Amino acid sequence: EISACLVGSEMCIRDSPIAVQQGNYDRVVQIHYTLYHRNGEILSTGISKTTFPSNQNDINIIIQQHFPTLAKNIYSDLFPPEEKDSK
Repeated sequence: EISACLVGSEMCIRDSPIAVQQGNYDRVVQIHYTLYHRNGEILSTGISKTTFPSNQNDINIIIQQHFPTLAKNIYSDLFPPEEKDSK
């Protein structure tokens, strides 16, 4: 049985200095994650990223609209689709 959780996650939002001067750019939000087994063994680590417009500054809207994408990215990393036999 595996009992795991995401711990030690880190989130950062980065802006490009050149794009900031131009006023029209996308921001990147990324989450660094580590998945641990209940015995402390690291099962998986990774980074999930997505972008959002620079004029979007309400953290609640950013979370609501873009964190589902981050979650889907993490899920895809942990559980990649199985390849079908081409027979």
